[in-house]
Amino acid sequence: MSGPDEHAGLALAEAQVEAFIERFEACCVEKEEWTHPAHLTAGFWYVRKLGATRALDEMRTRIRMHNESVGTANTGASGYHETITCLYLAAIATHLEEHPELEFAG
Repeated sequence: MSGPDEHAGLALAEAQVEAFIERFEACCVEKEEWTHPAHLTAGFWYVRKLGATRALDEMRTRIRMHNESVGTANTGASGYHETITCLYLAAIATHLEEHPELEFAG
């Protein structure tokens, strides 16, 4: 039998991710915070909320905006990287298709 707090950690984790996404969308994430795990977290959020195709469009826009906000040029040698973003989102989408029960975890 489950207790009333069984999903409390899950709700907290999702709230933390949502707060991160809000800062990301407002271009308030520091350059040092935009790590590979942060990229995956945002990808998971957008694929879960928007589906894979719309998530890719959203990530393209948001990453470029983030880079500009922290002074990183989006060029062929730095900033937004289409191949990495497509790979991450394809892997996330495939994983979520195979495990639809997955939610955010703390």
